[in-house]
Formats: sequence, structure tokens, C-alpha cells
Amino acid sequence: MSDFISIDIDELTIDEIEAVEEIIDASIESVAKPGSCKGKFLHALAFVVKRREDPAFTIEQAGSLKIRVERPAGKPDPTVPAAQ
Repeated sequence: MSDFISIDIDELTIDEIEAVEEIIDASIESVAKPGSCKGKFLHALAFVVKRREDPAFTIEQAGSLKIRVERPAGKPDPTVPAAQ
């Protein structure tokens, strides 16, 4: 499986945000910190978004997806440290 999905972080439901935070065992904001690991966060995002269309979709299946994180113009990427 190598599906490609797009994710608009601003479109996550409260339940989806909670699921992501449970999976990564941290707040979503924590991934914006310099040096923080992003893989588990992206894995969790892929999982919650794919479950919208397939409730049987598993966290393991999410690992083979390709992701494009979309942000409105001018909005910083939460997975990349701010320029200093």
C-alpha cells in the first residue's frame, strides 16, 4: 500500500486531535519544538484522517501512507521549527 493523502490540520475534529495526542503521548504543540520527533505525529495524523473514510483502518496501515500537510497561506508549519 502506498496511498497518498493530504491533511489540513485546521480541519481536525476535537476527537481527532485527542486521538493524535493520545498516540504521541504529548500535545500537538509539542511537535513544533526544535528537535522534536515528527514521525509519530505524522503517523497519528495519517491514521485519524484515513479512519474518516474507513473505520477499520489501523495504525499499522498508516505507516505506509505518503502525507502532504496543507496549511493556509502565511500559516507556519507546526512540524518545522521557526526561523531564528
